[in-house]
Amino acid sequence: TTSSADGAVVVRAGGGCGLARLSLRCAESGLTGLEFGCGIPGTVGGAVVMNAGAWGQDISAILRSVTVVTPGGEETIPRDNLGFSYRRWDGWERYQGMAVVAEVELSLRRGEVAAIKAQCKMMQEKRKASQPHEYASAGSFFKNPPHDSAGRLIEASGLKGMIFGGAMVSELHGNFLVNRGGATAGDVLHLMKVIQEKVKKDWGVVLEPEVHCI
Repeated sequence: TTSSADGAVVVRAGGGCGLARLSLRCAESGLTGLEFGCGIPGTVGGAVVMNAGAWGQDISAILRSVTVVTPGGEETIPRDNLGFSYRRWDGWERYQGMAVVAEVELSLRRGEVAAIKAQCKMMQEKRKASQPHEYASAGSFFKNPPHDSAGRLIEASGLKGMIFGGAMVSELHGNFLVNRGGATAGDVLHLMKVIQEKVKKDWGVVLEPEVHCI
């Protein structure tokens, strides 16, 4: 970490670092701004590519720069040149899959450790109450459409609890596709297509995946 002229604390993290782990480490160090990352699965690099967030916050708001490695070398991009929208780094497509997020710089603030940890605990408890934890998942699967939620639409279409192979639409939260054991990528993609087709038929809404299918 280093301090910047605007009073922020600049935190550097590798793209392969777990987002939830980094969030808790920052909390323990008295740094606020990344509390929303507590409990979000995946890496820091993945969080940047999909502009991960929760509770009305996302990682783009605290990014200072992103360093990517491409076949042509290393490139560091300042925040103003990145371009983000809901659950999306708009500039990522120009790399056409030929880049890796190697490092990010985050702009955080100092705060009270106890208060920051309490905020993290509150967010984790909200997750446990509303999201499945007994099975592995990739987190929220679809982006929320404008003025609605993917989970509500999936539940309204009667799809909660649907099983294909080892994958299942969570009975607790419809926007989570969980691995009941032995699920393949094909199982998950099949459920994804079934959900998209049923929700479009029932409500005229096309659900866009939040996760990136490689």
